[in-house]
Amino acid sequence: MILKSVFMLSPAFLLGIIFVFWFLPTNVNKNILFKLILGAMVGSGLRSVLFFFWMFVFPEQPAMYVWFEIFLIIIFLILFIKKVGQGWKSIWPFKLNCIKALDIYTIAFFVLLLINTIAFFAFSFMKPMGNFDAYAIWEFKAKMIFLNPHDWQNALNHPAVAFFHPDYPLLIPMLVSNVWFMIGEITTRTPIIVAGFYTLALPVLIFTSLRYFRDSSQALLGSILLFGAPYLFHFGTGQTAELPLAGNVLTAIILIFLAWHSKQWQFAFLGGLMAGFAAWTKNEGLLYFLVLSIGFVFISLARFKRKGIRQLAAWLAGICLPLFAVLVFKFGHETTSEYLSVSPIDFILDFDRYGLIVKEMVLQLLKWGGWAQPWLLFYIIYAVLMRRLVNDTNKWQLRFVFGFIVVILAGFFFIYLITPYPLMWQLTYSLDRLLFQLFPVFILGIMLYTKSIHEIRKQPEQSD
Repeated sequence: MILKSVFMLSPAFLLGIIFVFWFLPTNVNKNILFKLILGAMVGSGLRSVLFFFWMFVFPEQPAMYVWFEIFLIIIFLILFIKKVGQGWKSIWPFKLNCIKALDIYTIAFFVLLLINTIAFFAFSFMKPMGNFDAYAIWEFKAKMIFLNPHDWQNALNHPAVAFFHPDYPLLIPMLVSNVWFMIGEITTRTPIIVAGFYTLALPVLIFTSLRYFRDSSQALLGSILLFGAPYLFHFGTGQTAELPLAGNVLTAIILIFLAWHSKQWQFAFLGGLMAGFAAWTKNEGLLYFLVLSIGFVFISLARFKRKGIRQLAAWLAGICLPLFAVLVFKFGHETTSEYLSVSPIDFILDFDRYGLIVKEMVLQLLKWGGWAQPWLLFYIIYAVLMRRLVNDTNKWQLRFVFGFIVVILAGFFFIYLITPYPLMWQLTYSLDRLLFQLFPVFILGIMLYTKSIHEIRKQPEQSD
């Protein structure tokens, strides 16, 4: 079933990869690893959203969706071939260029990735059902869709589903149920493969982005810090939506930086698309989506004035498809969010809640990443000792990253303030998950702010 699940997911990955290689303006043989992982992320999100709309039109033939995907693959493959044109001769040497680019840090990263891949699947097969959220929310919704394809909308409004966050968006359930339809049966291997992809994609995104903006030594250090965080595998093998959400948010931020760096609107379009996929993943994804959009608009206009309008238009175009899916799902759903079922005034005026929330957030942030020790202090000390000069390029990146983290934390604070659930219970069972969604972005920010091994080695030479 593992090979079947991988095989059935491969058209989605292939569609996204071909689309990204065709769509982006950069040379085909540059930043290949980043484009591959970006394409797989785009393809996964597209499959979930497009299959959602497919089930409205063709609920009797869910397994036939893959042929629509193959049709799109053929279309974008033709467009890609036309784009390359006579430039095929410049593509073939990319194998040699890839070998030359394999320095000691890159080789170490691939060894680390292989070890963690083996470890992930070894742990996942020990608990194939994942944790409680996996089988009570995400896989349960996927099962309701798979078992009731003709009436899947009402199935998602069933009281059994309504007990566990019925208004959560459907990125994971649609992705998993689509593979089940093509296989013809329910298998625990599909959610494991999906979780494995998003778990291992995060360190790859950190490595490829830092390798582009900084250097390979800083990229390796960033990936090690993320691989080493206990919660990466805890939530990854648990098959929750935290890592897909974290992956979509991190990818959107990287694409925003690439849009500012290259001044190419295509990156802004894909950034908007990934921000929309974040909103399609979980309810808190809407908060990420709003903060990303507002931050991108504000800084783009502040930096580029009128020249930033084209990028803003591209961002708005990118968010359309996933945001439309979110709106259709939310307005077509019979059950409203539990946060809208009670008045928040009494909670806001209860000042004891403020102190409890701040206390728990500080305690969790000190152990950010799932450590038993207060590793946040280590990150802060490391950043102070290894800080580098801030230039005009990374100034906006750092402002965006750390400003983004602060605003999201403020949003989390407000959500806990008005929660209708028992506050301590809510903090105990969700705060660590919410904070880890931000952890990859924090690692990216720290690595952008600090000196790399290469820069430290160059300092004595410059002083001589």
